[in-house]
Amino acid sequence: MQFKTKLVPGFAPSGVPILSILGQATFRLENNQSAQYDSEEQLPFSDSDTYWAGGRPDLDPIKLESELVAWKTMTDVIVIGNAKTPRGKKAFYLDSSFQIGEFKKVVRVFGKRRVYITGSGLAFSQAEPFESMPLHYGLAYGGRDSISEEGVTYLYPKNPVGKGFVVKNNVKALQDLELPNLEDPKMLLSPQNLILDRFEKWKDYPTPASFGYLGRNFYPRISFAGLSPEQLPAQQLQQQQALENMESVGTHSDKGLSAETPVLHSAYFSAASSGMSLPYLRGDESIAYAYLDAENPRFVSQMPGLHPKAYLDIGEGAKQMDTVIQSLLIYPETRQMNIIWRAAVQYGGIETLASFTSLDYGMEA
Repeated sequence: MQFKTKLVPGFAPSGVPILSILGQATFRLENNQSAQYDSEEQLPFSDSDTYWAGGRPDLDPIKLESELVAWKTMTDVIVIGNAKTPRGKKAFYLDSSFQIGEFKKVVRVFGKRRVYITGSGLAFSQAEPFESMPLHYGLAYGGRDSISEEGVTYLYPKNPVGKGFVVKNNVKALQDLELPNLEDPKMLLSPQNLILDRFEKWKDYPTPASFGYLGRNFYPRISFAGLSPEQLPAQQLQQQQALENMESVGTHSDKGLSAETPVLHSAYFSAASSGMSLPYLRGDESIAYAYLDAENPRFVSQMPGLHPKAYLDIGEGAKQMDTVIQSLLIYPETRQMNIIWRAAVQYGGIETLASFTSLDYGMEA
C-alpha cells in the first residue's frame, strides 16, 4: 500500500509552529464489505479549492476544498455526491442519510418547487419528481435577496450560495421564488415561516442541510477568520495539552519553541457541514447511507481499520509519529473513499527550514 504524502507547515491550536505530514489513500467501497485499498485508482490530493457550476467563489458552492491543512481539531467527514432514487423510480421527495459509527445525519431532498401567490397568501408548488439531486449547498436554504427591499441586497450568513431566502413580504421577490431542494427535516420551510420580515431574525432560521464542504464565508465558520482564539472547548484543550508530548525537530532546547497567536482560529479549518466534524475517528467505524446509491438504496460498508505511522528526517535521524484521521471523503457515485491522516512535530518556524540538512518524510501502513 502506498500513500500520497504532503508536508504542510502551520500552527497547532496553542500557536506553536508545526510541520504536519499528511498521508492520503483511496479505498473502494462495496456493499456489505469492508473498504479495500483501490489498486486501480488513487485520487489526487485536493490542493486547491474547486467549485460547482461556474466556479465563482461568491456565488457557487465548493465542490472540493484544499486539504493541505496543518491541523484540524476534529475529523471532517464529507460526502460528495447526489441523492438517488432506486434505479428506475422517481420520487417527489425522500430522506437521504449518512451514518458513521453512532453519528447520523438526515437531509430531506425535494424535487423542484416554487412559491406562488394565492388569494389568501403564499403557497408552495408540489415538488417535481426526480431521480438524482446534488447534495451541495447551492441547493440548500440560503442565498441572496436583492428584490424584496429596493436598493438593498441581503445575504443569508449561514449559506450565501443557496436559495429560498427572502426578507420582506414583496410580491416581486416571492412570486416564482425557487425553494431549496435540501432541507433539515426537523426545521422545514412553510408558507407561514418563509418570510423573515426583519433581517435580524436570520439566526433563528434553518441551518442549511448538506453533506458537502461548508464555505469559508459561511457563518459560523467565517467568525473564526482573523480573530484571536477564545477559550477552547474541552476537547480542544485536551488536544492542546497533548502537544506537550509531541516530538520536536530543528531545536535542541526544551524552551526553544514559542507560541504565537495564529492568524486564524483552528476551528476555521474544520470544513465539514453542520454536525459532520466529529471527534477523531478510530478508522474502523461502520458506514451506512441511504438513497445515495441507485443500485443499493441502503449501502453499508466499513472503514479499513488502518493505523499508519508517519516519519520525518531533517538530518537528525528519522522520527516516527502516530497519526490521526484528519478528513474522510466519501464518493458514493464512484464508490470510493479517501482517508487523510495527519501526524505533526513542533519546530522552530519557517525561518529554521534553511538549517535542515535533509528533508525526508512519508507514511507507512
